[in-house]
Amino acid sequence: MGLLLLAALSLSILTICHHLYLNFIKVPSEIQRHFRQQGVGGPTYNPISGNSDELRRLMMADQHKLSDESNVDNDHVVRQVMPHYYFWSKVYGDQFLFWFGTRPRLAITDPGMIKEVLLNTNGLFRKARVNPLVKALFGEGIVYLEGEKWGVHRKITSQAFNMERVKDLVPEIVASTKSLLDEIEAKIGGENRLELDVYKEFNNISADVISRTAFGSNFEEGKRIFEIQDQLIKIASEAMRSVYFPGFKYLPTKTNRLSWKLQRGSKKIITKIIEKNEKMRENPKALLSLLMSPYKTKGNVEKRLSLDDIVDECKTFYFAGKESTANLLTWVFLLLGSHQEWQNKAREEVVRVCGRDELPSAEHLPNFKMISMILNEALRLYPAAPISLKTPKSGIKIMPKLALSTSGERTHRLRLAKIGIVLDFHIKIGKKKMEGIWVKPVF
Repeated sequence: MGLLLLAALSLSILTICHHLYLNFIKVPSEIQRHFRQQGVGGPTYNPISGNSDELRRLMMADQHKLSDESNVDNDHVVRQVMPHYYFWSKVYGDQFLFWFGTRPRLAITDPGMIKEVLLNTNGLFRKARVNPLVKALFGEGIVYLEGEKWGVHRKITSQAFNMERVKDLVPEIVASTKSLLDEIEAKIGGENRLELDVYKEFNNISADVISRTAFGSNFEEGKRIFEIQDQLIKIASEAMRSVYFPGFKYLPTKTNRLSWKLQRGSKKIITKIIEKNEKMRENPKALLSLLMSPYKTKGNVEKRLSLDDIVDECKTFYFAGKESTANLLTWVFLLLGSHQEWQNKAREEVVRVCGRDELPSAEHLPNFKMISMILNEALRLYPAAPISLKTPKSGIKIMPKLALSTSGERTHRLRLAKIGIVLDFHIKIGKKKMEGIWVKPVF
């Protein structure tokens, strides 16, 4: 009996060791060699941690500051936002392989490769798994859903965003914006200048607009939700720099306990808003009312979001709507401040379309050609989501153009193992990268 137990224990230990060897050493080494044979380099894999320690060091290092506020250097911005890509792309090229723990990630910027991945309709690529602490920001909303459930959520939520319904929101948006401008004017008083944290102000106005137009509340009522979201953002930012081990989300660590508390608080507040605005079911133009409404499929089958589904979608709109809008407006103001001639053109267009005393309305929107150009250019240069994560379901081949030799580029089928892919959309890394892809940038 003793020998059998010893043999069983020895076999178990050998099995575990073999499993660890395969997952932490052999398979990563083979994947790294597989890509290097195709001309795709990258930082060397380290067992268990991969390149996460170096990635964390780059992200936590003192950020490179813009030395000349009147001249926004895109290289400096990339170095601040994505330091790992900034440094590794200079060493290994625009396409490179790096490791987040034992999970490999392929950073790509080739437009043809990106197009082939994003426009694939055969289900070869799915949304990458994320750290549960990051997922707490959005819950199980449309951002992370896939398949039939994603389709139902998309059908229900998209009803709120056709152009006619967006036009109905314009008066509320104008009222919130005018309120902010009146406050700024009061602060200026008799002075000719005022130093203002526009990012903070744009966050507040975005939160107020979302609260009013989508949920029938105001900024003060939604203030606690945004405070919770800000704390969850800090937790998510830290989680994105750390390797996640399966099952870790169930451990009562300090960070997990805080995240659980914040999620419970967020759900409680949003649930109260939903219950308070139950009567909004009669208003088909309100987002909350639409989220509560059923959707009928082609087979006349009624689909409806559960309370948890509605709460998760509210989280998505509260966070994604506020942050993306505030970031875009901040970049627009920074670029216009650095390029006075475009600021003058924008102001002239507003005066020409609206006059000097009339407030903007939905009817004016199609005539803001210059404003639209400026917004699109800011989004192109500084997109709200510069990186997108996709994971192939199985071994596949995609067709990029990789510089495999110093003599020039040649078409090559890049074979991918079952790994995570980082799609980096921040194409404007330098002047050389811009040539042949975009026209000369305005800013």
